[in-house]
Amino acid sequence: MPIVPAGAGRAGRALGAIALILGVASAAAAQPVIDVQIARPSLAAGAALTLGVDVQSPGGLPAADAVLVIVLPDGQTVVSVGPGGPVFGQFSNLRSLVPVARGLNLAAPLTYANPAFFSYTLTGAEPAGTYTVYFALLTAGALNDGVLGGGEVLALDTTTFTVRPPVSTTVDTSRAATLSLGTAGGTLTATAANGTAFALTFAPGALATPTSVAMAPLTSATNLPPGLTFAGGVRAAPSGARFDAPVTLALTLPPGTTPAPRGYVGVITRDDGTGLEIVPARLNGTTLTFAAPHFSDLFAVELQNVTALCAAPSSPQMAEYCPVIEAVYVLATDLDDLKSSVQIYLQGWLEDGIVPRAALAETNGSGADQAIEVNYLDLF
Repeated sequence: MPIVPAGAGRAGRALGAIALILGVASAAAAQPVIDVQIARPSLAAGAALTLGVDVQSPGGLPAADAVLVIVLPDGQTVVSVGPGGPVFGQFSNLRSLVPVARGLNLAAPLTYANPAFFSYTLTGAEPAGTYTVYFALLTAGALNDGVLGGGEVLALDTTTFTVRPPVSTTVDTSRAATLSLGTAGGTLTATAANGTAFALTFAPGALATPTSVAMAPLTSATNLPPGLTFAGGVRAAPSGARFDAPVTLALTLPPGTTPAPRGYVGVITRDDGTGLEIVPARLNGTTLTFAAPHFSDLFAVELQNVTALCAAPSSPQMAEYCPVIEAVYVLATDLDDLKSSVQIYLQGWLEDGIVPRAALAETNGSGADQAIEVNYLDLF
């Protein structure tokens, strides 16, 4: 039976009552079985919200309207996934909800599955907080009178996702450095107040024309995905620049710093904190290095747990493998005697296998399945 979040207001209470009615009704007659899934439950600006739906109907039922709605964090504003695109409405006015499909023939058995039924890329204007998704099959025309009776709800399922605010960084402009570079490339250096040293290196051909490049140390980064802790970074300019050859940021931790036991990854965002990307980082002694395919905020983060890599997958291929990674990690954490050693191997599998191959697959475009293959058994 679906669980309705307490914060869903009148909408939550109404749908909670519907769920109870549905639970009683399903015992008396065969009902459709439906499911709504979300690919990534934690999202930020620039990320794609993807909803999948499954329907299994036994037949012998009246015609139905399919309704897929997203309740905003205020618990009252609703976005209907309509046939012509999203439509805003209010749960206090059920007539404002728009079915995504009308008059489905359920007299005959029906099977339908689409893992990418609805997709939307967040712009950054969406309110931060928890969103609730409701997917329902209602008897045809049930919303027309603005009232839902128990017999009009044939099936109901829910899920939730969270929209994070953009990453917020603080820049120490007093330690900014600038350098004019040409097509031959070069290295720009700077040092943060805490002793962290930065070297931004442009390979030959990275810059098509002579350009003045700049960077200033970051002192903090907040609103990061769960499991990531800021370790140091820079704001690089010109903002939004992209490069024709590799550009790398090397970050040397302050003297006396012990590297994080679970390692690091690189993070790239725009100046406004949107467009978060996670990229592999290599640790050599106390120096971290990662690629910077574009500017502006470039920083390293410490991994608090392995599954933090899946909070913002660096590629579609990485997102596909995250459920497997998370399941194995959960298993490892349940095995106390093996926890530490298994986590070490998992980290190696991720950093040396999955992450770089996922990035390669995304870059190359074709041959993704072959590019991501890794014999992880060799790591054990």
